Amino acid sequence: MHSIQLDESLLARLHSKTAIVAGACGGIGTAIVQLLASHGANVVLLDLPHSETAAKATIATLSDPSTAMFIAASTTDWSQLRNAFKQAKATFGQIDVVVANAGIMEHRHVLDMDLTDENGDLEDAKESSKVIDVNLKGTLAVLRLGLFHMKDNATNGSQGAIILVNSTSGYFGATGVTAYVASKHGITGLLRASQPWATKYGVRVNAVAPFVTLGTALAGAFATRWNESGLPSNSPEAIAKVIGHLAADEESRGRCIIPRANSVAFPLLSIAANSKVEEKLHNAIHKRDISVFEGSTLSAHTYPILHLYFDYLNQPSGAQDAMPSTRKLFLIGPGYIGGEIIDVLRREGGYEITTMVRREAAAPPLEKLGLNVIRATLDDKEVITRTAAESEIIIHTATADHLPSVEAVIEGVEKRAKNGQSTIFIHTSGASLLADDSAGAYKSEKIYRDDQPEGIDSLPDSAPHRNIDLAIIKARERLESSAKLAIMIPPIIYGVPSSDKRLSIQLPTMARYSIKHGYAGRVGKGLSVWSQVHVKDLAKAYVMLLHWLEGDDSSDIYRNPYFFCENGTELSWLACAEEIGRFLHAHGKATSVETKTIPKELYDDIFGPEYTDVVIGSNSRNRAERLRTLGWKPQEKETLASLREDELPLILAETEPFSGYGKAVAS
Repeated sequence: MHSIQLDESLLARLHSKTAIVAGACGGIGTAIVQLLASHGANVVLLDLPHSETAAKATIATLSDPSTAMFIAASTTDWSQLRNAFKQAKATFGQIDVVVANAGIMEHRHVLDMDLTDENGDLEDAKESSKVIDVNLKGTLAVLRLGLFHMKDNATNGSQGAIILVNSTSGYFGATGVTAYVASKHGITGLLRASQPWATKYGVRVNAVAPFVTLGTALAGAFATRWNESGLPSNSPEAIAKVIGHLAADEESRGRCIIPRANSVAFPLLSIAANSKVEEKLHNAIHKRDISVFEGSTLSAHTYPILHLYFDYLNQPSGAQDAMPSTRKLFLIGPGYIGGEIIDVLRREGGYEITTMVRREAAAPPLEKLGLNVIRATLDDKEVITRTAAESEIIIHTATADHLPSVEAVIEGVEKRAKNGQSTIFIHTSGASLLADDSAGAYKSEKIYRDDQPEGIDSLPDSAPHRNIDLAIIKARERLESSAKLAIMIPPIIYGVPSSDKRLSIQLPTMARYSIKHGYAGRVGKGLSVWSQVHVKDLAKAYVMLLHWLEGDDSSDIYRNPYFFCENGTELSWLACAEEIGRFLHAHGKATSVETKTIPKELYDDIFGPEYTDVVIGSNSRNRAERLRTLGWKPQEKETLASLREDELPLILAETEPFSGYGKAVAS
């Protein structure tokens, strides 16, 4: 085990090469991108969709931003990952370097036998399984695609370089983060097992094993003790230099290198490592005793690393927890909107999600997804307040019109503020807030923009949902910068969500009325118009808003809490009724394709005499300028296609008798 001096002149070989960096946004990933680009490489930043803003910011710092691109993909989604590699190759012509840097850490000890549910049964290890999926399976997927795309490169000698980002946890193993340690040991196995295939295809596969890297989330609590020790610390930039060296050095094959300060590194248990030294190191680690190395040739840097490492492990168990906490998120209302948000958040990871259900039967499916599920109603003020006070993030999607539950959330947020804890709260209002009294008679010219909050603030206090929104506005004034409070204002929501067959409210209710009465009904002439959004696009908007609020550049939220979310399409109620009429007539459920005005005496079969004119007869036009500035783009099919292809067939198959919509309307 010997120290090596990195030869930075080798980095000139990276010029005009194309590199894919998986896990490119933040910490080590950003440093890798910047180093590769600074030496003339084309760089593909591959990361989760919510990282797009950070990726663009990194690309903007490069001397030639045109040589870099961002592709949204998860390393655990084979289709996304495969397409990302294809896109990179189509753009730059050849893939020369691949860095597998994506990784996550668990926040709960999977072997802690106190992790039981309310029945005393041991909980499923879903979080740890995800760590294995991302860190090991994801790295294997990146390795496979790298080999596949490099094996036919038309170059002399080596046809490419793949660098796996391992960890010293791939060799040590007593930190208590069981799934993380296991996944990194797996990467050590991948490095070794891949060598025959790497040789066959002419591709060099190496690894880098950072120890403590200051400035990254995974360093956790150990970074503080490391920094206080006075030992040289890893930095993302130092690790990037080692990765650049491995990418450029044609002689590096099957190595795993641990970075250290001043551009020096040493091989760590590489395939060619001295077996006696390896045996001694393993024995030392197992016994937490490094006296065997005293007076040996072990490098002066390695000895204090192990000394501090064992000293750290010998501390009380609380000091060993180097895991960064995932953020605690409380989602109220895991239904049509909330359920889709949960799906997006689970695909991304990084959140411990707690939700709340009223019916016992609704709990098990959510618990199977790894959620913490509370049995309570919106009127259980103490439960909501307590859970909100324990949560860094609260998203309320249950209804736009339940003041006690919102007040309970605010009370929890204020408790956190008194303890010096910041909070993000996103509440769901609805575009009925903007509704007029046109009752289908005309199309209004009034359009609201969310980057002009004064227009929304001018609405009367009696406007639908406004009393709830005002409670949040007043709380914002009290809390000032202690909390970030946002109000999402969706328009007509349509579409079938990812995980179940729930439907929205306004258009399905019109369709059910029309089936019952044998004609496509509308309010008045049906000329009033509303903006539209698919539920999947809406859920992605919530998560994009959340990520913006989590960042440091979201101070504008203190000035303006409002966010519209519309896909650019406006439809009249008449156009929607006509689509319903065509479908029902084609399926024998309406005598004609013609639409008819719904008699007021039948309003009980829609939303009741008080709400029908507003909910499906008013104008509500708005523009989601702020989300588009954040990079949100609607991607799902438009309203009428969704009605025709997705929702109306489901409604037609319903067997329950319909007698109007009697619940609160969140539009």
